[in-house]
Amino acid sequence: GTSRSLVDDVERRRKALVNEFQRAVGQRYELCRLNTFEFYPARESRERQTAVLKALNSYGKTMKSNIEAGRNIILYGPPGTGKDHLLVSMGGWAATELFSVQYRRGVDLFADLRDSIDAHTLEKDMLTELVNCDVLVISDPVPPWGPLTPFQAAFLFRVIDRRYCRMRPTWVSGNFSGDAVDRMGAQ
Repeated sequence: GTSRSLVDDVERRRKALVNEFQRAVGQRYELCRLNTFEFYPARESRERQTAVLKALNSYGKTMKSNIEAGRNIILYGPPGTGKDHLLVSMGGWAATELFSVQYRRGVDLFADLRDSIDAHTLEKDMLTELVNCDVLVISDPVPPWGPLTPFQAAFLFRVIDRRYCRMRPTWVSGNFSGDAVDRMGAQ
C-alpha cells in the first residue's frame, strides 16, 4: 500500500531528475560514466587521470554528505582530456541519488544572461534558478577567445558566492592551466 506508493514516488522523482539532467547535457554525453572514461596512453597522463578518477569515485561514494557539505569539484587542463565526461558522470550519479543538477555550458550561460537583458527580465530570476539547484555544473565558464568580461565575471562571482554561502556545490570544468586567475579572476 503506502510503502509501495512511496517507493514509486521516489523512483518517479529519480527518473525525472536523471531525464532532466540528460536533456541538459545532450546526446553526446548521455552514456558518460566514470567506468567508461578513456585514458590517455602516456604513462604520466594515465597516472594523473587515475588519481582524478579515484578522487571522484571517493566523492561519489559519499555523494550525499559531500553535496550537503557544499564540496565543489573543479577540473581543469587542456581541451580534450575528458573533464566534461567526468563532470557529467558525477552529475548523473548525483541525479540518481535524488539531487537536482543543473548543467550549463559557459557560453550558453552568458548568452542566456545577455538574452535576459534583451527580454527585459530580471537577472535575479536567472540567478535564483542557478543558486537553488542542489548541484550546478558549469562547463568551461571562460570563453576560449580570452578572459571573462567584467560583467560576466561579476555574474559568475555572484552565482558561485551565493551557492558557497548556502553550502551548495558548484562543479566546474575549465580549459586552462596556470592562467586560471588571469582568465577568471582571483575570486
